[in-house]
Amino acid sequence: MRKADVVIVGGSAAGIEAVITAQKQYPSKKVIVIRKEEKALVPCGIPYIMGTLGSADKDVMPVALLGDAELIVDEVIIALSICLLLPCFQIDPLPKEL
Repeated sequence: MRKADVVIVGGSAAGIEAVITAQKQYPSKKVIVIRKEEKALVPCGIPYIMGTLGSADKDVMPVALLGDAELIVDEVIIALSICLLLPCFQIDPLPKEL
């Protein structure tokens, strides 16, 4: 089982921004990012409209943006129970554990 202080589900534009923010605010914490694709496309249509890209293969966000965060490529189905009064949560999607 992997252990982390911060787990971010989704590694596209908002997920990467969450990783950058978490690493700046909590530099000593371990961050894990879970997303279902190995590569995340840049969510912007401008390169396609302008015709400067040529193909979608070049419209990929660099993994380096994740910094020291660990990337897990997997599809996540979350069964989440949150305790609002206590700092606790549980993620246990079928046989997987986090």
